[in-house]
Amino acid sequence: MAVSEEKKEQFAIACSERTSEEDAIKEISLAIKTAFPRTVDFALVFFTPHYKPLLIQKALKLTLKPVTLIAIEAPLLIYEYKTIEHGIVVACMDLGKIKLATTALNEDKVESIEVALRKTRQEIRPFDLLLGFLSPKINYDHCIGGLKFAFGKTARVLTAGYEENPDVHYQHLLNDRIENGYLYFAISAGFNIHYEKISGFLPLGMPFTFTKVDRERNLILEIDHKPAVEIYRKYLEDKFEIFLKKKLCYLYPFGIKSAGQYRLVSIEDILEGDSLKYLGHVEEGFQARLMMINEDLLGETILDLMAAVKEKLAPKLVIIVSSLVRKQILKQKTDREIGIIKKVIGKDSNVIGFYSDYQIIFDEASKEFIIEKGDLHVTFWGNK
Repeated sequence: MAVSEEKKEQFAIACSERTSEEDAIKEISLAIKTAFPRTVDFALVFFTPHYKPLLIQKALKLTLKPVTLIAIEAPLLIYEYKTIEHGIVVACMDLGKIKLATTALNEDKVESIEVALRKTRQEIRPFDLLLGFLSPKINYDHCIGGLKFAFGKTARVLTAGYEENPDVHYQHLLNDRIENGYLYFAISAGFNIHYEKISGFLPLGMPFTFTKVDRERNLILEIDHKPAVEIYRKYLEDKFEIFLKKKLCYLYPFGIKSAGQYRLVSIEDILEGDSLKYLGHVEEGFQARLMMINEDLLGETILDLMAAVKEKLAPKLVIIVSSLVRKQILKQKTDREIGIIKKVIGKDSNVIGFYSDYQIIFDEASKEFIIEKGDLHVTFWGNK
């Protein structure tokens, strides 16, 4: 367990890996109160499935007494330099005059999501960031539709979503209420929040064209007028059978280039008829390339990007949303990239985060809200 916070700072973080909710929150609260003796305007909590959210809320109410509490269940957490498999991470904020709006939705309807987002947009104008958490109960297409209708062609939005998993309940907590739908908060300008997407995926081979797509079922049927799976046979050659047997689609997403940048389209499965089940935005006529993460260049890329961010912002809080498929690819090397972020940004910066199945973002290149897997999404928060 560690805590990082300076006098007159607006953020404090702490983590505990103790087994019980009460013991974990006691340890966290003691550390935070020592460095952060002010009222906690906002407590953002990430916890692994080993804990019960209402017990966390009860313990926090007796100790830190946050004005607003959001707690998010996630399969893996991020704290400072490493990934946490069993624990609770808490970030406390002094908001001052900065506005915060929170919303929890359980209706899986585009219209309901749009109405709620429009209301938030009126309440917090302008907002620096809208950070959301989407359970499997809500269709991600409905969420994207609501975002599109509410915000149009621009918004700083990051929503982390989850797929069905028998081992995780994906329970969200807003103050004293358990939510299982779409929970988000929007924060007004003041913390000088900066967002970066870190990829590390590089294109392989020549571009190809999607020639037959079933968008209703999210299926790519043909690529270059051939069964879609043949694109993998072409590039993997003698490794193709191993690729099929071990279901290694996640290693080779597709990349669609827009305004000089690639956005990822994940291949979820190979179906009968040699079609490909995908996650992302694909249309007939789009060109794409096979992508593969380049571990050798990744560290250098992160170093350069973090140095640039530190120079212009000097962030005091960093919230990372990473992808579970990225963890599946990089394994323990995900801690290396988290460590690089912490090292470059500096010891005075507080680093927290979590892993999710997919992320919904506003893509500046295509000017669209998109869904993807595989990248690292980082928000940097400065002092107000």
